[in-house]
Amino acid sequence: MQNQPRTLSTHRLYWAGWATSGLAIAFLLMDASMKLLALPVVLQAQEALGFQGEGTARLLGAILLGCTLLYAAPPTAALGAHTREVLEELGLKGAGAEPVAPGAVDAP
Repeated sequence: MQNQPRTLSTHRLYWAGWATSGLAIAFLLMDASMKLLALPVVLQAQEALGFQGEGTARLLGAILLGCTLLYAAPPTAALGAHTREVLEELGLKGAGAEPVAPGAVDAP
């Protein structure tokens, strides 16, 4: 048998995919935990976007935690990824939330 030219092996790509998913999961878990704990930095950032109260922070944290767990579980990864994308489009992340914040100048 002839040796094939060596490229990135499937094994390396497999582990690179797991590593990038792990980083995303770690970030999302950190974000969810900060919201669930209603840390002062989270509350200040939310107030700047027009969202008020610890209850809102904890609700967003719970939703984010649920979506992250769906994303992390291999059998539901596609559902979790889709759910996370939908929530980001609905304004779960700060940059997307500003235009729809209550009392925003450019709100539709």
